[in-house]
Amino acid sequence: MDCCILIVGLSIFMSSCNQLYFRMVRNFEVIKVILHHNRGLFIFVRHLGSDHDFKVPEGSIFGDLPIYLEMQPIHDKNDNSQPDIFIFRPMGLERLFDKQFKEGQRIVLTIPD
Repeated sequence: MDCCILIVGLSIFMSSCNQLYFRMVRNFEVIKVILHHNRGLFIFVRHLGSDHDFKVPEGSIFGDLPIYLEMQPIHDKNDNSQPDIFIFRPMGLERLFDKQFKEGQRIVLTIPD
C-alpha cells in the first residue's frame, strides 16, 4: 500500500518497493470550464501560490485527471500578461468531455519529479 505525507507543497510517496519519490503540489482555482463540441475540455485555472515560474511537465495530474498545459501565460484585453492563469486539457480521449470541474472549485495539481 502506498503512503503519502504532505509537507508544505511537497508530497513524499513511498512505493511498494520502499523507494521514495517526490512530487510537487500546486493549488489552483477553476475560473472557467469550456466544453467545445469537437475539441473537448478546456480548464481555465488561477494558480493560488505566489511563485508562478514552474513547468507543467508530462505526467502532471489535476485532481485525478492526467493533463497537459494548453497555454500559459494568458493575456488580458489590454495585452497584459497574467502569469497566474493557465489552461489545462485532458491527456486521454476517454476524459476529453469530463464534466466534473466547476467554476470556483479548488483543485491540486501534482507535478512529477
